[in-house]
Amino acid sequence: MMFSNLSDIARKTTIALAVLYALVVTGSIVFYRSVEAVPFVLGALLGSGLNVYKVIMIDDATNRIVGMEPLQASNYVRLQYLIRLGLSALVLLAGAFLPLFSLWGVGAGLLTLQPATYYVNIVHLKNK
Repeated sequence: MMFSNLSDIARKTTIALAVLYALVVTGSIVFYRSVEAVPFVLGALLGSGLNVYKVIMIDDATNRIVGMEPLQASNYVRLQYLIRLGLSALVLLAGAFLPLFSLWGVGAGLLTLQPATYYVNIVHLKNK
């Protein structure tokens, strides 16, 4: 399974992202109260799904750079950052140009990573 290799913090962040996605979907259903919520929900799913993938990429990059030389590790992390940024741009473009997704939903989905990360860090530090 894809999540079996994840670190504890990455797993908790993924769960927090799923909870925040559920909150975003609930809020959109309450706001729209019709089928007009579907593009927003799909956009949020696209953005949140990308965030889960980015968490997995960060966790993998962290595990890979442990044995690298400092310059090689620095270059690898920079490349990973550019890839994550490019993926975010592609998802935003998909939300802007494809009628299946709402750009607002994609934006809401992409913005869930920061609160999830803060929440996991606060809970993780509190438990240490």
